[in-house]
Amino acid sequence: RRIAFLLVLVTTAATLSFGPSVSGFAPFDLIAMLPGASAFRATARFGLLVTLGCALLAAYGLAWLRRSRPRLRVLLTVAALALIVAESYVIDAGGVPQPERMPEIYTLALNDEVQAAVALPMYAGETFWFLEADYLLYSTSAQFIRLANGFGRWAPAPYLDIGRAARAFPSADTAAVLRAYGITHVLLHGARFGRGFGDVLNKLREAPDFTIVATRERDVLVRVN
Repeated sequence: RRIAFLLVLVTTAATLSFGPSVSGFAPFDLIAMLPGASAFRATARFGLLVTLGCALLAAYGLAWLRRSRPRLRVLLTVAALALIVAESYVIDAGGVPQPERMPEIYTLALNDEVQAAVALPMYAGETFWFLEADYLLYSTSAQFIRLANGFGRWAPAPYLDIGRAARAFPSADTAAVLRAYGITHVLLHGARFGRGFGDVLNKLREAPDFTIVATRERDVLVRVN
């Protein structure tokens, strides 16, 4: 019964670890229909249960071998330990991790007396919503300035409201929404806009609702007038 339970645990956890799907028919999509379950983040952590289940199954296997071959109990145990120590596979993470460079515009925003800011582009309600996690990391270099950005499987209405307005940046409508939420600065990450960033800059220079405070490479600090 215990082995059957572990097999069910490993199978279930492995399927859930792949998270939600675009089609909406993945195992996690079904679990997400339960109250509160849709708020689960980092579903890959279900892989920890897979590791636990496999470790216990291996332990049961060794115990079975020791019972089946009582004269070889010590040898089997030593051989199992040797196999564990001999494991040399290392996941290729793409080389030595490089330190993340914090954009200078976050620190410059402090000098410009920022009250609250929003980093653009926003990914509110989009497929790559998790990319805004970088913005939260960057804000640590600026004493955790208030950011309208965030990420998660559930989003409050104001966040989505700001996200919709941000898509029209730098329009007057965008400025009106930002003012309504007390946002005083915009942190532009030009590299993320791609080729369209040039058009955004041209419109920004002519927009009466915004003022460019500083430019660092392709990052731009903007004040909401």
